[in-house]
Amino acid sequence: SCTKPEPVKPSITLSTPADVTVPTDGGIQTVSFSSNVPWTASIDNSNWSVSPTSGEAGTATVKVTAPNNTSEDAIVVKVTLKAETTSQVVTFTQLQKDAMVVDVTSYDAPAEGGKVSVKVKANVEVTATTDASWLKIATATKAAVEKTFDVEVSANEGDAREGTIILSGAGKKAEVTIKQAAFEPYFLVENLEVAEDGHYYDIIANEGGELTYNVKSNVEWSIKDYNDSSQPFLKAETTKEGNNAVVKVTIEGNGEYASRMPYVKFTIPAIQDPVFDDSGEPTGETTDHVVRIYFEQPGLLITSWTTTLPETVKSGAQLSIAKIAGMYMIYDGVAPMLLNPETGEISDPMMDTGEGIEIAEILNDDAGNFLAVTKTAYQNALDILVIPAGTPESAEVEPIVVVHSYMDYYGYCYGHVQAKGNVLENGVITALIGEKGSVQGLYWEIKDGKATTWAPYGESEEETCQPKYLPITVGEGKDIWVAGRVAFSPFGTSAADGFLYDGYDDLYNMQYILPDGTTNVLGTLGDWLNGVSSMVSGKWGTKSVVVANSMSWVPAWGESKIVVNDASTMETIVTIPFGSWIDAPYMAEPSSCLLLEEKGDALIIYSIDGSQGYAQKFVIPAK
Repeated sequence: SCTKPEPVKPSITLSTPADVTVPTDGGIQTVSFSSNVPWTASIDNSNWSVSPTSGEAGTATVKVTAPNNTSEDAIVVKVTLKAETTSQVVTFTQLQKDAMVVDVTSYDAPAEGGKVSVKVKANVEVTATTDASWLKIATATKAAVEKTFDVEVSANEGDAREGTIILSGAGKKAEVTIKQAAFEPYFLVENLEVAEDGHYYDIIANEGGELTYNVKSNVEWSIKDYNDSSQPFLKAETTKEGNNAVVKVTIEGNGEYASRMPYVKFTIPAIQDPVFDDSGEPTGETTDHVVRIYFEQPGLLITSWTTTLPETVKSGAQLSIAKIAGMYMIYDGVAPMLLNPETGEISDPMMDTGEGIEIAEILNDDAGNFLAVTKTAYQNALDILVIPAGTPESAEVEPIVVVHSYMDYYGYCYGHVQAKGNVLENGVITALIGEKGSVQGLYWEIKDGKATTWAPYGESEEETCQPKYLPITVGEGKDIWVAGRVAFSPFGTSAADGFLYDGYDDLYNMQYILPDGTTNVLGTLGDWLNGVSSMVSGKWGTKSVVVANSMSWVPAWGESKIVVNDASTMETIVTIPFGSWIDAPYMAEPSSCLLLEEKGDALIIYSIDGSQGYAQKFVIPAK
């Protein structure tokens, strides 16, 4: 079989200019080109000639012959080179006797100045003059017909201006206008995009490093890096060339937990900014323009992930989190959910809490045992059930009842169960109950796996273990409001170690309370004054720490944050601000919960915040 060849697409390409100026007395001009198909040449003036008028594919040259121009006008002649369906046109302009033609009579020049080339077609001697001091005319280039005058334009440091170049020859004159833009001072950092606030932002790794920037400006400026005072870890080196520069910024590693945002400051006096008073009105005064490059540098604290809670989470629920059979479970009092600790993904677990059992909250003790607290109300039984640590997921196990108690104290603020030690051996369990003006801390001390208060209860003489009550002093006229705004937990693994309490609308302070009611005010957690919504304690290396979550559901009342405090001194070790960037609505009964883990020398915090609607994981390495 035969394949039909693809048709050739015709093309014709000039290798000489498409616009040619011809002397008045005529002569021969040549046009060179190439074509991939046979071609033809034609001319639109019968007094002129073109030769040859056709040819084969390949490179070619045709000659265009022009007679003497005896008219008083310039002559324009066009030669058309055609290659099948495509063509090229060459235009010939022949000046009349003693002609001077200026095609472009106006040129624009930038404020910083430069060179403007003024072109004139003439067959006479032409001179160029100007009375503008900021324009300097160089000698015209030598050419038979077309001449070029290079005009040096000085930099403009004021308003926009215009200058005139006068071209003269053979008694003829022509004017060319040069328009120069007004001077506008500028300052920019080429490597970065300027933010809406007029400053620049860049990122530097925790371990620090070097960053290099190209600064461009047409005015003087200065730089300050504050290396000698507030930012001893930052140094800027500048290599200037005129008003342009290369700025190298060196930032040391950040050994603190908190992130930081150091900066270098550029001051540009030639640019003036208006000054405004406290009401936002201009004062009529101005100040030097300031531009900063901010460097966002993370601290040792790592936010592993932030996950939005499912919409099915009950609004205002008392949230809790615990580990069971190697899994991480979140519970909102309605449905248990599994949390992937590596990715933050949340899904419903395949787990049955048991027929007839209504769970209020879940938690772990220090030994990793899983505790489930049943829902209760006035004169109803409260049970705390335990599944031992290490129980496989597939195992069918009967929960161990470590607490069976009747609530003979009526209040609307029950919850926040906490456990320290090993409740299957020795430990202590706490809860909180209260009403307006009255707060009670509840606790059960566990010895040899049993609460120490087991005894017959009421007329039925049913064996129960009633809690011990610990009155908590609140400020005069104050109210603990709701369960989401208070925290009560054991300080150690026995009642003798005391308890910690912090609540909104009372003393705004962390209180240390002994079983006999003796109370010491330890101070505020991380200097906030709006209480806590959850609090846990644990071990981090050799330290005992208290970790608390502030009232993050009302960001307007203070910066939301989590703090890690040394339990022995109440000094803050780490502050984790996290709520100020979340637009959280006000909730009457919000809740949050925390889970602590140690991994190597790092403290891991899982934070579940119902009002913010977020779950987060933080990793805090030891220094």
